[in-house]
Amino acid sequence: MKFYVHYIPSIFLTAQQHNVAYRGINPGGPGGSGTEGNGIYATHHFQRAEFFGDTILKIVYRNPQKMLIVEESDPLPLLFEDEIIEEEIQPTDSEWIKLNKLAFQNVGEWNPTAIMVELTNLMRQAGYDLVDVHHLDGWIVILDPGLIISQEPVEVPPGL
Repeated sequence: MKFYVHYIPSIFLTAQQHNVAYRGINPGGPGGSGTEGNGIYATHHFQRAEFFGDTILKIVYRNPQKMLIVEESDPLPLLFEDEIIEEEIQPTDSEWIKLNKLAFQNVGEWNPTAIMVELTNLMRQAGYDLVDVHHLDGWIVILDPGLIISQEPVEVPPGL
């Protein structure tokens, strides 16, 4: 008998059905580039949130109903302007890459803002309410603002 284990961040294994993440924002608005969908970008690593902005918000959010996982091996086509997005959809493509390629096809040209909006629409139509990106230290994109329970500023501890 074979057992398969898929990486699930420990933050999603809580009994309370609540999760905590951190979001860095600047006076001009939230940090993050918006290349993995239109939503609230956050990380489970406090120090990583500082990269995106000087003010850190602690976000408490509900467990997602359907999460799209972007594996470390998956390209990030909009972030790195990867031409893979312009290729035909292949049966071997991950769900993430299929959705990116379809968004590009629907837009019909290289327009990152329009592709991101279409990508978000496609993910929401497929029922996804959160994107979990496993690149670098990892980050999440909360697509459904209804998942958020609270957002409050957090004081940065001295020495961080």
